[in-house]
Amino acid sequence: MLRRDGYRCVSCGRGLKSREADVHHLLPRSMGGSDELSNLVTLCDGCHASHHPNLAGGLARRALERWAIAIARWLDREGTISEASGNFGPALHLFGLQRFRSGQLPIVLAALSGKSVLVVSPTASGKTLCFQLPAVLRRGVSIVVSPLKTLMSEQVSDLLKKKVPATFINSDLSLEEKETRFSLLEQSAFKLCQAK
Repeated sequence: MLRRDGYRCVSCGRGLKSREADVHHLLPRSMGGSDELSNLVTLCDGCHASHHPNLAGGLARRALERWAIAIARWLDREGTISEASGNFGPALHLFGLQRFRSGQLPIVLAALSGKSVLVVSPTASGKTLCFQLPAVLRRGVSIVVSPLKTLMSEQVSDLLKKKVPATFINSDLSLEEKETRFSLLEQSAFKLCQAK
């Protein structure tokens, strides 16, 4: 479809990269429209929002996140912002989310660029995503030091349910189990390891 439409929004003519393009059904599914190529066109977020006023907020958020990343890369004179930062849409979807909460994007960008980050925020404010998302997007294993065994176990279980290879190491494990997990860590078998 993108190739057919010349990698441009058919409404305004703006050039698009594949991750920026939205698929629009000429005849909506709710009215019997199909997913056949002949019923689909390429639109930018702005033009797509004009066709779907009820989705305008979500589409605008996606556009703002993409622009924030583009501006951050443009301002990044040292080239430290990871190319992985463009993968936020699929990564957020993996975590069952559609968008970042307020304040999360700058933290994730800083972590992806390798900066040291100290985040102090209330319980249930979304700190977990701020270290889990960069761990998923970066190469290698990320080590997270956590003081709470129960939280550590819950977070690792949640990642495993999402098919993200993760583990934890703490004093509740037997020596044999710790050795097994350390061996797997040496083989880079995990994306994230929480330790106490």
